[in-house]
Amino acid sequence: MSIRIREASSLLKWKSNLEIESQTLLSSWTGNNSCNWLGITCDEDYKFVSNINLTNMGLRGTLETLNFSSLSNIITLNLSNNFLNGSIPPDIGALYKLYHFDLSNNDLTGTIPYEITKLTNLHVLYLDNNVFNGFIPNEIGALRNLRELSISYANFTGTIPISIGNLAFLSHLNLGGNNLIGNIPKEIWNLSKLKYLAAEKNKFNGSIIPKDIVNLHKLETLDLSNSDLSINGPILEDLWKLENLTYLSLSLCKVIGHIPFSIGKLDNLLYLNLANNRIYGHIPKEIGKLINMKHLRLNDNSLSGFIPHEIGMMRNLVEINLSNNSLSGKIPHTIGNLSKLQNLTIFTNHLTGPLPTEINMLFNLAYFFIFDNDFIGQLPHNICIGGKLKYFAVLKNNFTGPVPMSLKNCSSILSGNKFYGHISPDWGKCRSLAILNISGNNISGGIPPELGEATNLYSLDLSSNYLTGKIPK
Repeated sequence: MSIRIREASSLLKWKSNLEIESQTLLSSWTGNNSCNWLGITCDEDYKFVSNINLTNMGLRGTLETLNFSSLSNIITLNLSNNFLNGSIPPDIGALYKLYHFDLSNNDLTGTIPYEITKLTNLHVLYLDNNVFNGFIPNEIGALRNLRELSISYANFTGTIPISIGNLAFLSHLNLGGNNLIGNIPKEIWNLSKLKYLAAEKNKFNGSIIPKDIVNLHKLETLDLSNSDLSINGPILEDLWKLENLTYLSLSLCKVIGHIPFSIGKLDNLLYLNLANNRIYGHIPKEIGKLINMKHLRLNDNSLSGFIPHEIGMMRNLVEINLSNNSLSGKIPHTIGNLSKLQNLTIFTNHLTGPLPTEINMLFNLAYFFIFDNDFIGQLPHNICIGGKLKYFAVLKNNFTGPVPMSLKNCSSILSGNKFYGHISPDWGKCRSLAILNISGNNISGGIPPELGEATNLYSLDLSSNYLTGKIPK
């Protein structure tokens, strides 16, 4: 039996064991010429199957009936984004030429077979988003040609094998979202080619020395957030050495210290998350040099002082979260420069003064949370005129004046201020209004029956005002 016929026979047998709907999706799989089948590529001489790419096909079934021993020439096996279940068969080790192996985003279970570590030609291994049982194989370090190892959110337990330190060519390592314990082995910090390192959302109980982190000079992405790791030392002072960083998340890493002026040297940063740490002092004006940044999260720290005017130079920002700090002063007028901003969250600080009229220029703003501060004055009349603002919360401030009519376009929580005036019947015309809370103010007059026409309104609180008349039916 020729190689081609043997390969076709094995693939057809696997197809016949998939669910009926999946077999229909592979309707082109007939006969002995697998080189013409959907998702199958053969070598240049059409002697054998070299690539199997069935990503995003919606396939349902297992790998257990696929005879890998008869497919020993394949270089690429991509079955990602399907609904495959069951375990990875041990005979996967027969694919000794395999270069790219992707089973991510399936429902695979069981343990990772030891035989997978025999695939020494592998450059790429993706097993993310499955529900495996057990540990990362201790012998993983045998895959010495590996460039990318991504096994995130795959339910792995145990510790990170020390042998990962043998993967000298590794540039991408994603271990996030598992149940890993212990510490990150010191050997990982010697992988000098690493550009991407993510280990967030695990259950580690170790600590990291800053000099180990900055030893990885090529890092572009570093995410250690919410993983029960502690960074022992002044990591913030040394971050500037990682000049290639585009994504940095160290939230809940027990980071202590102030944000140094040198933060401005990280001009490639797109995402910075230092939330839920022990960071104190002022936000340096040099942060305005990070003109490429899109997400800035410094919430839940002990920051004080003013929001620097230079923040208006960060024109690519789509998110600012400075909530739960001790910031004071006014929102700088330069905020109006941030035309791409979608989320402005600065609640629970000591911010004062009226809102700058430049807020009206934030036409893409969808989430605006400024509650629990000391703001005064009236809300800008066109605060929600653009129609994109979905949630607006200003409770526990000292705002006065009438409630702007433009707020009928968004869900609003205005309680605990000093607003006055009447509830307009026009509010009932807003089909997108879901939440309206103006309790604890000085609103007077009656409740307009038209409010009942806001059919998506599911939360309404008008208590502790000076409303009169009957409650409309």
